[in-house]
Amino acid sequence: MLGEASVDKKKRLLRLRDIAYFGRFDFKRKDEDKAKPVYVGVHYFQDEETNENLIYDWRAPISSMFYDFEPGEAWYENVHGRVEGDIFLKR
Repeated sequence: MLGEASVDKKKRLLRLRDIAYFGRFDFKRKDEDKAKPVYVGVHYFQDEETNENLIYDWRAPISSMFYDFEPGEAWYENVHGRVEGDIFLKR
């Protein structure tokens, strides 16, 4: 099983090398001071040391804002409830 996980991870990394993400938006949660970039791609990619998401899978709840909202007020639902804020940039 461990070998299969390594092969899958290698496939994802090779695909990320060609096109890491296809969308980006800057989102500021209502409870935060500044906007953070959210990158949307075919696969998620996470910093293994900090566990910070660098690229979100296009099916992740946060990624829905890329499809559903223009710059301005926006929100998404996750397992903890509704997260509200503002989109400042979208490309």
